[in-house]
Amino acid sequence: MTMDDNTLKILSTMAGYEAVISGLQQYKAEGITVGSTTQLACEASDAAVSGAPIEDGLSGDVDFPHGNIKVVATGGERSVCDDTYGLKITGTPDGIGAYLVDDKTVRVVVQSEGYGP
Repeated sequence: MTMDDNTLKILSTMAGYEAVISGLQQYKAEGITVGSTTQLACEASDAAVSGAPIEDGLSGDVDFPHGNIKVVATGGERSVCDDTYGLKITGTPDGIGAYLVDDKTVRVVVQSEGYGP
């Protein structure tokens, strides 16, 4: 994993920054980056009622009435974008929107509640 000098300089001012860098390297090695989660947290209905399989880490009832859902990002994944590289998606995404930037680009904006240190 490579980080530019400015990122390393900022990280080095944090207590325990070695653990942060180690964590980023682990996430990268394990492939836990934005978009790497393919199973759905949301369900079309209660899997316990619909008979869909219930297993940690797997989608439940995905028979959505209005079409399929594609996971874009989920809590726990790390950003691979240049400006936010390594930052973890935290909290509960309780606000989301999207708009057309141009004929080929849709920009998704998410606001989430994240608390703690």
